[in-house]
Amino acid sequence: MNDFQKQIKKFAEDRNWSQFHNPKDLLLGIVEEIGEIRNIVKWEQDINILNHATQIRNWVE
Repeated sequence: MNDFQKQIKKFAEDRNWSQFHNPKDLLLGIVEEIGEIRNIVKWEQDINILNHATQIRNWVE
């Protein structure tokens, strides 16, 4: 299991999602969240994208 997979597994375990979701639903949820992030940065300039990424990283931590 690579680091990304471990992070995803920990993310789901920290939220006790296993009681609600199977792997397919978790994947679809992640894809949906990535789509939302894509919409935020779609038309932004690079510097603004970096600012958004920093805000998202700070929110996750």
